[in-house]
Amino acid sequence: MKMSPGATYDPSVTFHSSLGFDTYQDKPIFKYSKAWITDSSTTGTNTTLPVSTYIGGQQLAERGLLENYKRGLQELVAPQLALYTVLVAATGGLLSQALNTQDSNILLNLMGQSSIGKSTAERLALSFFGNYNDLMTTYNTTKCFLEEQLASRFIIPVVIDDILAGHTGSSAKVISKEMNDLIFRLATGLTKGKHKSAPQRYYSSVISSSEVSLVDKLLSLEANGQFYRFIELQVEKGDLTKDLDHASKLEEFMEES
Repeated sequence: MKMSPGATYDPSVTFHSSLGFDTYQDKPIFKYSKAWITDSSTTGTNTTLPVSTYIGGQQLAERGLLENYKRGLQELVAPQLALYTVLVAATGGLLSQALNTQDSNILLNLMGQSSIGKSTAERLALSFFGNYNDLMTTYNTTKCFLEEQLASRFIIPVVIDDILAGHTGSSAKVISKEMNDLIFRLATGLTKGKHKSAPQRYYSSVISSSEVSLVDKLLSLEANGQFYRFIELQVEKGDLTKDLDHASKLEEFMEES
């Protein structure tokens, strides 16, 4: 690639560990596996140059063609409104960061019986950004690890599959309080900070799943602020995946694109 005559680029800015929108030399860039900038200041011809490479902890991957991805969304995702809602929620971090919103991270819980496509929907949410196997988290993810994930993902959603599975031996009161605290904490978009470091802002959405309603678990609490901080989507058979053939095509789509 040839640099435009007269254009200057800071050679010290070569790596990034966070993801999302940023500026470089007062020009907008998007930081993902690489960040690129287009310059036409002197020649009038757009010249695209890489200005930064990702060195963070996320296993990012690009695969397939954009046209195939768009066609897969149109044919397999858009007709299923609940599935489409999950994908929109998963990409909410992009919009939240672009608007620099506060206390507005999207939290979506999928509530429904097993074997109706909740896990497939969660994998779809992650596959927008890379290999879902590398990006998946579960109910037994520790609080400290979750904090680290949120700080490093920045815009990539966090999936907490089967969110209540780790509380099977707890009382209803304990579960309600822990879920309430988790919802408030995740909705702020701020890590707690550690070792006297300042809290870090993140914009990641959170997609979780459960077989019983989180809303029902929270009704026993006096506080009700959590009810505008998250969405619970009750799903039934056919809402996320129509049938086994549709589920199989979705898995193939996620592997290829």
